[in-house]
Amino acid sequence: MGKCKHCGNDAGLLRSLHKECAATHATNLDMMRGAIVAASRTGTNLDRLPEYLDRLAREGHVTEDEQRRARIAGWCGAADSFLEDQLLSKDEDAALVGLMNRLGLSAGDLAQEETLTRVAHAAILRDVLEGNLPELPPPQQPWPFNLQRSEKLVWVFPHVSYYTEHSSRAYVGGSHGVSLRVMKGVYYRVGAFKANPVVTTETRLTDSGPLGVTTKHLYFHGSSKIFRVPYAKVVSFTPYSDGIGVVRDAQSAKPQTFETGDGWFAYNLVVNLAKLAQP
Repeated sequence: MGKCKHCGNDAGLLRSLHKECAATHATNLDMMRGAIVAASRTGTNLDRLPEYLDRLAREGHVTEDEQRRARIAGWCGAADSFLEDQLLSKDEDAALVGLMNRLGLSAGDLAQEETLTRVAHAAILRDVLEGNLPELPPPQQPWPFNLQRSEKLVWVFPHVSYYTEHSSRAYVGGSHGVSLRVMKGVYYRVGAFKANPVVTTETRLTDSGPLGVTTKHLYFHGSSKIFRVPYAKVVSFTPYSDGIGVVRDAQSAKPQTFETGDGWFAYNLVVNLAKLAQP
């Protein structure tokens, strides 16, 4: 006789679970995630939430690892509901911190979750929009940017593809004409015309590396290209779904594109930091 993996009782020949136990297990996991999101939205029953989650776990034979993953999923669902407008108020930020503590979660538990990055993005944008200048905590391994004394490192996109624009010129439509023999040793050429130049432009991957966003500059550190771009020398920023484009204030300047992965955050961050950097 097989044992039910949920309740531990006999499940029958060649069976490893009861249908009823499996249904209760799945239902209670969904209820755990839903209860977390509901409590965060309404702000009620937060004090009783841990006890309620424990009861659902016991009744549904939910393992400790499954409980942890359900709590992480519930916290992410709560954060997603706050981020529906792409912004995060201070009250919502505080509510998420309080919810994390009530659920017994740490930043390490959420480190691999994309939602945590979105929360960090929204919190930084809120501070910048309010005129505050946040500063990124120093990492274990320092970033390869030589900042000026009066600037702060606000954010780093660690893996950025850097693209530049390249032009090539070709001549089309030209002809050398036809040479006709007039007499011995004398030739006459007819039909010759000059070719027209055609210029084509393409965007090429030039390098890759971290892109640092500070209160005054953009810093890029690739394997072959290392530079910084002052906000004061930027004519325009162009938003893309997965990055930003930059055109410098120079007659021969060509567009530079940075693929950051999150174009909305990158664009709004640099545009507002550039405004704050204006004298």
